[in-house]
Amino acid sequence: MFRKLLIAAGVLLFLAAFAANAAEKSSGMTTLKEDCVSINLASSEVKQVGGNWKIVEGQNALMDFGQSKEQAEKTLSILKHYKADRVCYVGRPNPPVTYILTAKGAPMGKMTGEDCMMFTIKNLKISQMGGMWHIMDGKTSLFAFRDEAQAKQAHEIIKKHKFTESCFVGRPNPTFSYLRK
Repeated sequence: MFRKLLIAAGVLLFLAAFAANAAEKSSGMTTLKEDCVSINLASSEVKQVGGNWKIVEGQNALMDFGQSKEQAEKTLSILKHYKADRVCYVGRPNPPVTYILTAKGAPMGKMTGEDCMMFTIKNLKISQMGGMWHIMDGKTSLFAFRDEAQAKQAHEIIKKHKFTESCFVGRPNPTFSYLRK
């Protein structure tokens, strides 16, 4: 009798787990993994290392700005303005999407001198064009990815954090870009 109850309980647990997994897949929910690096702004500074300007934290180089000290300094001032404690990426190396987070989540508000482009979350779609996967706002490509999975991940991150602006340091070829509300 006990053995039959044990088997029945095991079957019920299996069915419950199977049903939960099926519900998650049918609802489009997935576990969203974010690739973030913690930063300590109190010990971060702009330094020239090996001929390139970098934001460093102690002996660790966090970001490289090549020959542009100005862009390194502007990026550090942006990180400090928003009190960023993490820099996050989708698709390293050479990530198409970089975003910053604070203890309260997505950075909000504006900083004087920012170069940002607004987008509408509900209008975002993923499309394949020219062998790349794009996150589109209407007819404007915001980000391009080599694979569909990264495009979907970035789309989910944008929705999760409710980002509405893509911002740049050093356009037309930005040395740093980030998302904010």
